[in-house]
Amino acid sequence: MSNTGTPLDVDTILHEGGHAFHAFEATVVPYFHERAENYVPAEFAEVASMAMELLASPYITKEHGGFYTEGEAARARFEHLEGIVTFWPYMALVDAFQHWIYENPKISSDPVQCDEKWGELWDRFLPGVDYSGLEDAKKTYWHRQGHIHTAPFYYIEYGLAQLGAVHLFVEGFGIQSPPHRDYLNYTEKHFGNANNPNRWCLECFAFIRPIHTRFS
Repeated sequence: MSNTGTPLDVDTILHEGGHAFHAFEATVVPYFHERAENYVPAEFAEVASMAMELLASPYITKEHGGFYTEGEAARARFEHLEGIVTFWPYMALVDAFQHWIYENPKISSDPVQCDEKWGELWDRFLPGVDYSGLEDAKKTYWHRQGHIHTAPFYYIEYGLAQLGAVHLFVEGFGIQSPPHRDYLNYTEKHFGNANNPNRWCLECFAFIRPIHTRFS
C-alpha cells in the first residue's frame, strides 16, 4: 500500500486485513481448490474486506489502540460513509458507460464521442456539482478508470459487495457481537459455495435483500 498520511491509509490496512482474515478463516473448507482466490467471486470476496473497514470503525480511536482522537475518528468515519454513498452512483455510471460502449461499437470507437457520453452519464448519475471551468476534466475522467480498459464489465461487483458489507454493518449498528458473528460465519463458509453457481446466487440475493428492502 501507499502511505499518503490520510485516513485512506487506515482504510487500506483494514481492507486488506479483511482479505487476509477471510483467507485464514476459509482454511476450514476441506478442498484446496475451493479456497483458491481465483475461484471466489469478487462480489463475495470484497464483502470481507469492505465489511472489515466498517466493523472496525468503532475501534480506530487511541482509546482502543487506534490512531485517532475522537474528533479525528468522527471525521474519518463520516468521510468513509460519504464515500460509500457516493460510490454507488459512480459504479452505476461506469457500468452504464460500458454498456453504451459495447452496444454502439462504431460510435464508441471515437474517443471524443466517448468523452461526450461519459459527461452526459456523469450529469445523470452524479448531479448537483458545478463543474464550470472543469468540463474537460469531468468528460475525460473515464480515461483514468482502469477497469474500463482492462477488465470489461468488472466493476458492478464492487457495488454488490459494498451492499453486503453495509448490510452487516447496519444490521448490527450499535451492537458489536451479532455482526461479528455474521462476519465470521460469512468468511468461514462461503468459499464452499463458490463452485455451485445456482446455490451461490440464491445465497447472495438472500444476503443483500434485507438492506434493499429497508432502503428501497
